[in-house]
Order: sequence, then structure tokens, then C-alpha cells
Amino acid sequence: MKKILKIRAEQLAREEELLPDSNSFIEVVEFCLASEHYGLELTHISEVVLLKQLTPLPGLPGFIAGITNIRGKIFSVVDLKYFFELPASEQKGKTWLIILNSKQMEFGVMADEIVGTRMIQTDLLHNSMATLTDIREKYLKGITRDSMAILDGAKLLEDKNMIVK
Repeated sequence: MKKILKIRAEQLAREEELLPDSNSFIEVVEFCLASEHYGLELTHISEVVLLKQLTPLPGLPGFIAGITNIRGKIFSVVDLKYFFELPASEQKGKTWLIILNSKQMEFGVMADEIVGTRMIQTDLLHNSMATLTDIREKYLKGITRDSMAILDGAKLLEDKNMIVK
């Protein structure tokens, strides 16, 4: 009996086999913010770069960390930790910038660490998690079995609060 239970547990613990040609999958960039794992769909990302210089600007909302220049183009930089009310990280290492874009908007979001890309089966995403409330839940596409929050890049890009006048 123990052997059967062990086999069943191993089968349940294994990741589902991914079929990349299926329409029920999305490819995400997985990144860390304040020791939590997040993902954004590749369809909303133009590039991921190391944030080399950040110029703060006075009078902007608190979630706008400033602006940066990437190959001659100026991007506003959003600090999702502030936006999602996460604790500021103590880490003094590299900060990454994930450039989100649509026809109407383009900006960068800061990340503490880039984990990599991953295929996610959309029908296995959970709707919510108890720790994700208010604003984080507003931009949530779903939660994976290993508790990675998949953010809805389209909602971030369409949000009128991201437009600074």
C-alpha cells in the first residue's frame, strides 16, 4: 500500500507535460520581487535589460521610480513593489528592467531577479491566493501550482494610472 501511495504522490508532484503548440499555454518571463515569484506574458514584453541608471523625477506618483535611457529612448520605470505594497528589498545587487509595450503605452517594470522563461498551462492556473489582495489581485491573471503569480500585462498597459501628466 505504501508503494502505491508513493507512486501516486510522485505522479501528482510531477509537472504536467507541456505541449508548446497547444493554445492553452502561455510563455512567461518569471521574475522575483521581494522574494515572491511573478510572471508576465512574453507577448507584452519587448525586452529585458539590466537597469544601469535611474533618474528620479520630483512630483511623480510613488510607484514611478523615475526614468531611464536605453539606447537613446527614454522609458518611465515602474516599481511594482511600491505599486503592490510589497516590502522594499534589502538587496544591493542588480536590478532588472522588463520593458512592457502595446500600441498605446510602453514602460519598464523593475525586477530584483530574472529567473527565466517558462511555459504555463492556462487551464491549470488558480484564480486567486489569500495573500494577493486589492491592487495585486486587480492585475492578476492567475496563480500557478508553485505559487507564481501571473500578472496580466495587458491590464497593466491599459491602466490609465500609468499615464503621468
